[in-house]
Amino acid sequence: MNLKNDDGFALALSFIIILVLVILVSAISSVVINEVNSSKKYYREKQAYYLARAGAEYAIANPEIFKNLSKNESYVYKLNNLKDQNFEDVELNGINNYNNLPKNNSIEVFVKNLGNNFFVYSLGIYEETYSHLSVTLNLETGSIPPLDYALFASGTGENVISLNGSSYITGDVGTNADSFSAIDLTGGSGIDGDFWINTVNPNPPGEHDEEPRFPSWSSENTPYNANEKVYFNGLHYKAKWWTTDPPGSSNAWNLIIPEDEIWKYFASHTYQSGEQVWHDGQIYTAQWNGINNPPPGNGWEKQVPNITGDIDYLNQEIDYPSPEIPDFPSPPNRDDVSIKGNSSGEINQDGNFDTISIKGDNKLIVNRNGGDRIIRVKNLDIKQGHIEFENPNDDGILKIYIEDKLTLGGDSSINKPSSNQNAIPENVEIYYKGTEKPNLGGNIVINGSLFIENADFDIGGSNSNYGYIFSNGENITVRGAANVSTIYAPNTHIDMRGLGNSESILEGVVIAKSFDARGAAEIQFVKPDLSKMPKDFLTALKKSQDGVTSKVKTIKWSRN
Repeated sequence: MNLKNDDGFALALSFIIILVLVILVSAISSVVINEVNSSKKYYREKQAYYLARAGAEYAIANPEIFKNLSKNESYVYKLNNLKDQNFEDVELNGINNYNNLPKNNSIEVFVKNLGNNFFVYSLGIYEETYSHLSVTLNLETGSIPPLDYALFASGTGENVISLNGSSYITGDVGTNADSFSAIDLTGGSGIDGDFWINTVNPNPPGEHDEEPRFPSWSSENTPYNANEKVYFNGLHYKAKWWTTDPPGSSNAWNLIIPEDEIWKYFASHTYQSGEQVWHDGQIYTAQWNGINNPPPGNGWEKQVPNITGDIDYLNQEIDYPSPEIPDFPSPPNRDDVSIKGNSSGEINQDGNFDTISIKGDNKLIVNRNGGDRIIRVKNLDIKQGHIEFENPNDDGILKIYIEDKLTLGGDSSINKPSSNQNAIPENVEIYYKGTEKPNLGGNIVINGSLFIENADFDIGGSNSNYGYIFSNGENITVRGAANVSTIYAPNTHIDMRGLGNSESILEGVVIAKSFDARGAAEIQFVKPDLSKMPKDFLTALKKSQDGVTSKVKTIKWSRN
């Protein structure tokens, strides 16, 4: 027996076993390390996803962050340390316990108004690991639609919007009407913005002729003679002359465009008088036969001239709710107020009056004394007089409810800013239920919101109204050098008339049934602040306090 050989074999075997064990341990360690790293990576990715999801859910739960964005406007915000209480008013689709989110969580959210919907992109960041997803949202119906138009006419007939003379609108204009005959722009009038109409959006070619009406074009059937008709790549063509060329890339063919349908401009099509095309955001009409040059070249006329922007199409009618005056309160009966001569008066408690009369450039001081002040009166008669509201700084509101008659003359004013530097429109709300048109004349100032139940309304001369005007009456007229802010009257015809060199200017928005502007009348778009809209108006519409419902309809989730 050779012990040396046995010892050598045993030693070699031991080395082999040790080497195998080392390799196994290394392999197992590598697998374990990879599993640990993979597990950590999965955990980080999961946490990052939860953060991204939380950011999107937060947008669903808090639409006030983005609901006032104008079309194509975007907004970016960051979130930190989200908890359950941030989501208590929303039905969550994913995470149910936000307290499990990592501390010091980092979320970035991008929101863009697409016109009809909102696009939300949320980015979650956890330990340098990123996850992002997107969701498309739609504010549910029942809220006040966005006030994104300088003018929106809810009417559906002809001549719903008429601009004449030098009248002008700066901002987008929209209408529920479904025909271009609804708008009439003449003279030097115009719209500096987009025009939205509730008609069928011109469809791109290829969506009309899904089923062939004529034999398909084939190179085996060539040549084709003049007036032969074929089907090719989803469209129908008619040969102009003898040809072997395929349609679509040859001037030998004319598209067969269905009657009353508007398609984009085709260089290969020769247009005849009356045919219309969609080109660069506008509709053009051929003025004579045989036009083969693109709009807006010779022979084409804009469907709606004097519009600087594009023509866009609503997906459906926009329904602006009718304004409703809330029920009048019943404060204690008080003696009539009559101020004349060289005197003044004060009201420091709520009251129900038959008549309040102010004359002779005198003042009636209304003191809130730490609360809102309610005045109900049958006849408010101010002839060269003033109502001033004291102590308005702590959100007190003067509410004047007028049952029968409203008269303002001379240089009369209600809450005039020059008389009280703290006077702001949100401090005064005037509700009028009379059937007679309010009698306004001279150089009056109303620095507050005015609600008109059913009467017509006429403001002219140098009169000014610096708050909202709400109306359910048939007509509103703004004349001469009158200055007016937003008018919300979706059931009302509105006339604006600039006389001579006197401009009639409205800074805000106009929501009307129909609108007629003449002379130097102008609307300058200023987006209203819904948070400052009178709350009684919103309550009457059964909307949330700020004017837009907090309920959101989720359309589509997408994880990137």
